[in-house]
Amino acid sequence: MNRIRRCKNKCIFCFVDQLPTGLRPSLYVKDDDYLLSFMHGNFITLTNVSDMDIKKIIKHRIEPLYISIHSMDINTREIIFGNKNHLKAIKYLKWLDDAGIKTNIQIVLIPGINDENDLEDTLEALICEYKSIESVGIVPVGITKFNKNNNLNPVAFIFPPKKLFFTFKL
Repeated sequence: MNRIRRCKNKCIFCFVDQLPTGLRPSLYVKDDDYLLSFMHGNFITLTNVSDMDIKKIIKHRIEPLYISIHSMDINTREIIFGNKNHLKAIKYLKWLDDAGIKTNIQIVLIPGINDENDLEDTLEALICEYKSIESVGIVPVGITKFNKNNNLNPVAFIFPPKKLFFTFKL
């Protein structure tokens, strides 16, 4: 576990930070390793990689990668990721896409933060500006009783939904 690239983000919904104490040590490892993404489908943020890492991924065709984007909006991303390093992730996603590296995108939906217009704008950008994305998954934020961030609200599903499908002009 020592050679795994560790996540340096301070995500407001980090599932590792919401674990109870006393579990086995490997559960507390915050990985953000592109090799684990390739081999096991772990989601990475592209915030903990370098230009050299991206060049290696492209050169060796390490794909598909599983990438957590959450939002394309700069201000929203800073809230979610808890640092300014998130900016390079969008640049790297574009580099990967331009090189034809296949990716699968994850958006953790956080009510009041990256929902509604932000979600629509993010989906539109991903669909219209990127060609190598194989899938986009939207998952509700998970909140455990050990959560210390009181600003998070669970996703409330309303049926029938007001808007079931997004439509975009390509």
